[in-house]
Amino acid sequence: MTTEDQLEQLCLDWFRVRGYSTAYGPDIAHDGDTPERRDYQEVVLTGRLLTALQKINPHIPLATLEEAAQAVTKPESPVLIHNNRAFHKLLLEGV
Repeated sequence: MTTEDQLEQLCLDWFRVRGYSTAYGPDIAHDGDTPERRDYQEVVLTGRLLTALQKINPHIPLATLEEAAQAVTKPESPVLIHNNRAFHKLLLEGV
């Protein structure tokens, strides 16, 4: 039987093989050595999201990209299925 740690290591290896870099969670926590989030409830690393959006959309103003990041990170509804549908629509039709 595979443990949670073994599964995590397999996934991290899978990402590394595909060229992704990884970071140690406690290091990027709000109280870590290189914080990238305000608290543990912040799931999306907004700084990384904005960097990626700028990289793939260099012609779009930063303010517009910040609005797009807000649209995909702030749920419109407390109902998960509604949020999933709204996010899917953004993926298909754009922000």
